Amino acid sequence: NCSNRSSPRSKKKSPTATADNRPTGRKLGFHVMNSCPKPFLFPVLLVVGLLLTASSLLKGEPPAPPSGNQGYLGISYQDSPQDLARENKLADNKGVLIANVSRESPAAAAGLKAQDIIVEFDGSEIADRAGFAAMIRQSPPGKRVAIKFVRGGQADATIVTVGTMPPSVAYALRGDEKLNKRDWPGAIADYTEAIRLDPQSPYSFLNRSEAKRQIHDWDGVIADCTETIRLDPSNAVAYYYRGAAKTGCSDWDGAIADETEAIRLNPKLANSYYLRGWAKHNKGDFDGATADYTTKIGLDPEDPDAYLNRGLCRAKNVNRDSGRKLRKSEAAAAQKRSAEATADFQEAIRRYTERIARNPNDFCAYTYRASAKEQLGDTSGAARDRAESARVEAQVILATFREEIARASLPDLLVSSDKTESQARERNRALVAAKNQQLPAILREKKTEELSDLAVKIEQTILDLNHECEVTKDRAQQSVAGETGSQTNLDELRGLAISYRERIELLKPILTALKEEIANRNR
Repeated sequence: NCSNRSSPRSKKKSPTATADNRPTGRKLGFHVMNSCPKPFLFPVLLVVGLLLTASSLLKGEPPAPPSGNQGYLGISYQDSPQDLARENKLADNKGVLIANVSRESPAAAAGLKAQDIIVEFDGSEIADRAGFAAMIRQSPPGKRVAIKFVRGGQADATIVTVGTMPPSVAYALRGDEKLNKRDWPGAIADYTEAIRLDPQSPYSFLNRSEAKRQIHDWDGVIADCTETIRLDPSNAVAYYYRGAAKTGCSDWDGAIADETEAIRLNPKLANSYYLRGWAKHNKGDFDGATADYTTKIGLDPEDPDAYLNRGLCRAKNVNRDSGRKLRKSEAAAAQKRSAEATADFQEAIRRYTERIARNPNDFCAYTYRASAKEQLGDTSGAARDRAESARVEAQVILATFREEIARASLPDLLVSSDKTESQARERNRALVAAKNQQLPAILREKKTEELSDLAVKIEQTILDLNHECEVTKDRAQQSVAGETGSQTNLDELRGLAISYRERIELLKPILTALKEEIANRNR
């Protein structure tokens, strides 16, 4: 949720205290706000209804094994970064970048190396890593396949004999698929099983850290990245991820150290400059942060966040200068920084506008564009952007919730409260579907003890729903009596109470069916 992303701050009493929000009232002053984007939360990363897909993890059940023999090359890879794609003159960022080649693997035997960019597999162009993974899996073991790749800017080709995928790799690749589908718990479960089968695989630790990063399990990310580094000390991405997790914990010095090492290992890792700049920004090193944001922009000029953050750093220096009498040379330098900050905010607005045009559901882009507009004094434009951000965010959250809840099992739907009336009604619809589609199999296949446990859980949920109904109605009545809250808020509270009552009525026949089945079995 981008509303939780705070800007770099400078007050000492808290590492996350707000920067001085007061306009200076001076010619060179900027209104430095607190909505600068964090670098490691790529929009839109929503974790809505997470526990709906986490039940098997919580119970400690291993995931079902992947089926069938699948092709195997023995490489880890990622989508081709924009800077490398431009450097190698690849159109539309096509291809995948090899991060690592396993020893004695089919890829190693074919002469492929880390940093090669594979652009064609068996006569088909590679659009992204997900498509490439499917190509490999669907290739029968033993098949000889032509691969075209780019190494150091030069086109090359080789023939690889597809191998048989080890079980640990099959779990890891299925984890990749779940990661791409934003099924974070499912991805974590598959990577965990891959690690159990092959505890020496840095790939599984690193990708599990990425899944944990999405749910803000910073300690888990740090642990997995540390293990990746132990197994593969030259893995720049592991340092990058660990540095990102340390920024999540406000460990600015640790983040700077990790991102510096990532940059040493891979000087073109653009996001590491951004993260290091973010950490310096929080420590009040605005000149150092500006330098890192500038390097990030040089490597990735399409990123509007870097322009906004660099503008904020420059604005802080301008505001610092505006509080004292300046010599002529200092005044000229301050005027230059002011012009540079203005240019950064204008460029950020332009690029956020482009991002919104590409993805109208990117509500964070509206929020950050509002911040840039605010720096330039366009308060009405900023207000419109914030209102649009809230509207789009509500739509995206509901759509994500609907998608998550459609996959939920009947026991996972037994929740006694929801954040909004819309989510409550979606849960009720999912409960109706679960009753029709899942309940017959539950009655037929589950053990008596499991049916009894489910019945007890439903009874407790009904009690909790009754309590929530009363609490919600009391909140509505208090709002009316105190004349507080809008009509929209009152309607929302009343709608929630009605939805909870409807859920109770939906649960009653399910509970009756469970009790009847238990009674029949005990006769």
